[in-house]
Amino acid sequence: MTLLAHFSDGTAALTEHGLDLGRLLVFGSDFESEWNDFPRHPMFVPFVHETLKYLSGDRNEPRELVVGDGTPESVSRPGFIELADLQRVAINVDRAESDMARMSVAEFNTEAAKVGSTINAITDNAIDERERDGGYWRYALGLMILALAAESLLGRRTG
Repeated sequence: MTLLAHFSDGTAALTEHGLDLGRLLVFGSDFESEWNDFPRHPMFVPFVHETLKYLSGDRNEPRELVVGDGTPESVSRPGFIELADLQRVAINVDRAESDMARMSVAEFNTEAAKVGSTINAITDNAIDERERDGGYWRYALGLMILALAAESLLGRRTG
């Protein structure tokens, strides 16, 4: 057992135990904020990430696969594949394909026609009609804000 960190009173906070197949870290507190506020601390998430990175052995294997990596039959579509040892691996879409640039309805129809999809485009007029029919939420929101302001003013006078 190796003591990696201790609390201010000297008790063990983080210990490492070597095992046959790897290592075990024991954190001497809870992660639900009953004993301390560490889960609310800005260093909590980096601590968990670095701990997992350390426990995983930080191998030089690729951490992610995208469509097109590896053999074509195994990585041809995004989703999950099952390996020979019954582990599952997620296959992601290449980030370069997530171009967020705007395109016109005509460009979209042209691109969709290339893949053989039919499109029911909503025109600006249809959106305007929907807004006119369902625009009451704005009035309700305004009334709630007025009620909140009135309650605040009345609470200040009577309190």
